[in-house]
Amino acid sequence: MKKNHFSFIYLFLACVCSVLVFLACSSDNNDELASNIDDRFVGTWVRDESVSGVVEQVYTLTLDSDGSASYSWYRHSNTIGNTGHESNGIWYYDKNLNRIITDCTTSATGSTVILDVVSVTSTTLVVKQEGSSKSKTYNKR
Repeated sequence: MKKNHFSFIYLFLACVCSVLVFLACSSDNNDELASNIDDRFVGTWVRDESVSGVVEQVYTLTLDSDGSASYSWYRHSNTIGNTGHESNGIWYYDKNLNRIITDCTTSATGSTVILDVVSVTSTTLVVKQEGSSKSKTYNKR
């Protein structure tokens, strides 16, 4: 009976140690992600490419201070109807590359949203999507 009692204690301690190791690693990852969040980019950014009377087309990029991100676009035209896409994930800012990196996608089968920063102010974010030569301007909502 005494032998079973000690086996239970060892099993209990092994479980507690496993949980502590898991929590410690998780915290390190969150700290690392938080150190790569640049407050200049935190917020909801909107790019409106609508043409009055022809098409409504809006892109929205939300970058939160906790490292979460969302990217969506919506298009309505009288001839095609409504289309859109939404993707959620994480983001961080790579200072060396001057790049916002997310794991959000541009469409169901599209590429990941990675943006080279051209300029940023408190109200305007100008970026180039990775691989594109054309810059896009987002305004802070």
